[in-house]
Amino acid sequence: MKKMFRLIPLALMISLAPMASAFAFGDAQHAEEHRANQVVLDDNATLSLQVPVFSPSFAGTPVAFVNKHPVLLGQLTPALTPVHEEMPLPTSGAAKALTNTMNRELDKVIAERSEGKTEVSVERLTAGGIDKDRNLQINVPLSSLWFGETPVAEVNQEPIVMAEFSRDLKASYGDMTEENHHATLTENAQHLLDRLIAVRLVALEARNIGLDQTATIRKQVDDFAEKTLLYALLNKQLAGLTVDEKEANKLYRDISLEGKFESYRFSKQEDAVALLKALEEKKSFDALIKEAIAQGKAVKEPDAEYTSFKNLLPQIATDAKEMKAGDISKIYTKADGFLIFRLVDKRFMEDPAALQFARKAVWDGQVASQGEKYVSKLVDEKAIFNKEAEAAIDFAKIKEKNPEIKLGEALAPLLTDKRVLATVKGAEPEILTVAEFAGRLNSTFYHGTDIPLDVKEVEGKKDQILNDILFRRAGTLVAKNLGLDKEQDYRLQVEEFERKTLFDNFVQKAVVPDVTISEEEVRQYYDDNLQKYSTPTMLRVKSLPFYRENDARDALKKLQGGSDFKWVAANSSGLVPVENKDLLTFGNSILSLTSLPAHLQKEGESYRTGDAIVFDDPGKFFYVLYFEKVYPPEPKPYDQVREEIRQIIFQNKVEETLEMWIGKLREAYDTRIYLSGQAS
Repeated sequence: MKKMFRLIPLALMISLAPMASAFAFGDAQHAEEHRANQVVLDDNATLSLQVPVFSPSFAGTPVAFVNKHPVLLGQLTPALTPVHEEMPLPTSGAAKALTNTMNRELDKVIAERSEGKTEVSVERLTAGGIDKDRNLQINVPLSSLWFGETPVAEVNQEPIVMAEFSRDLKASYGDMTEENHHATLTENAQHLLDRLIAVRLVALEARNIGLDQTATIRKQVDDFAEKTLLYALLNKQLAGLTVDEKEANKLYRDISLEGKFESYRFSKQEDAVALLKALEEKKSFDALIKEAIAQGKAVKEPDAEYTSFKNLLPQIATDAKEMKAGDISKIYTKADGFLIFRLVDKRFMEDPAALQFARKAVWDGQVASQGEKYVSKLVDEKAIFNKEAEAAIDFAKIKEKNPEIKLGEALAPLLTDKRVLATVKGAEPEILTVAEFAGRLNSTFYHGTDIPLDVKEVEGKKDQILNDILFRRAGTLVAKNLGLDKEQDYRLQVEEFERKTLFDNFVQKAVVPDVTISEEEVRQYYDDNLQKYSTPTMLRVKSLPFYRENDARDALKKLQGGSDFKWVAANSSGLVPVENKDLLTFGNSILSLTSLPAHLQKEGESYRTGDAIVFDDPGKFFYVLYFEKVYPPEPKPYDQVREEIRQIIFQNKVEETLEMWIGKLREAYDTRIYLSGQAS
């Protein structure tokens, strides 16, 4: 088969996309600001579990570390008195005796491991002793891999393990910022556990009614499992890849440039072309542009200070990067004419956000390149093509034989061709038939195939489809041979996806149909929340800025005494000139209360027409604000917000109905929670 491995759209959401334009910068800067304000979960954070001492589920749970090697609970329990675990210990003395036995056994193990060693580090994870219910409190470090299989809770004997819980808890912190983070670690952990238990309970019920066996859900889960496995394979191949710092710094210097420009706009393109042609004849640009302006052919754009290249149009930024100070640009088309600019100066500015963006852009390019090479190599190694069948899908030859052929006519015989097109080598070889390939190709033409055969378009799609199918099959075989489908992270991701898919389907099939909303409910919600569905208070504000508070207070007294605003403005001392750049602009237009500074908004509901106040802009000026006219809030028309309200009520009812279901399911399925109310 001919070499055709371009960047393959695998439909896997794998990050093999080409490098983005270096000037598409805004999102990177926003992301950098978000990261700076993120709440980070402490690497040393711990959660406490109340562990049933004799439960096999916790036999592999560490209770201590000796020189960083774990002592497991299951190593200690054989020495403890075997009593039926479902029966409470008869007295607190019996619980204490059991605790003493366990501690002696733990000391014995620690002593054995310490023998002959001069330096010994011991970390005990237990807190207190074994209680009457045979539970032992263990403080679990969230970042420790030793607790990956330790249950945090069990639903119908199905565990929620620490690996999953810790991963989701850390992810939830990644979405928090200082502004929206208020709960403690214990509260966040409990909230997350409640959610995970709810999903498991609903998923169990969904399985009981057979939702997990429906073709739609099976396909969703199988597709996700395949995609996740191929992700794991590519990540394994890319392990050890590091960002090319040389390329990252080069890109960084490009996107962190600033330039000073003289820009000129021409109304006619031919005038701009004539100027550049005259410039090629060694004529002075200054003389030429001066003449063009005098003749009304060009207008000089307002001068600006240095402009960051990342704020320029991509093409202009790319061209300006290669220019030297004094160079004249080519012509650029604008909505209002044709632009020529002279680069007056260019300089580099340090910008941490731009550096972060550059490193990511280069990294994404490296991932794309290395991933593409691996895919090409894997398909070459694993796929064997049937030359005769391959010739049957040569659309250039099909077109050559019949120049007038329609796409549907070309595909028709292929859709029933059962010949093997390619075989993927493995312990259990996988085959791709001509008909299977043709079906996939046919499905990409959403508007039908009763169109002329476009060889270039069809051959391009053919290459992509073949590469996609063969990589999926070859990659899946290789990943399974490497045991990637047995790894905990892969298994947890697939199980979690299936549970959430079942949860969503259950809600749609069992919960949503029971939700009804009457017009009376919508109207009542509207009436009860009129303030929420009203326009904000609007104000027509006039302002007088003063340097000193005393002068502002004097002006306020005059206004409150009935003096006319214009007279007060004309007869007050200490006013700040209106051209001062530090002035806040209130203007004489109508303003929304929500557009005023925060503390003015709090008082805003009490403002009435004719009121005046003094507003202090800390460290700058004092403003007398005169409310010439106050327009109170007005409710939005009911019909305008009716659908929005219906959606709110619908969502609330779905949540309430779901809570009722979860309450019933908790009674139907045994649910055990081991997470205690302590964290650090």
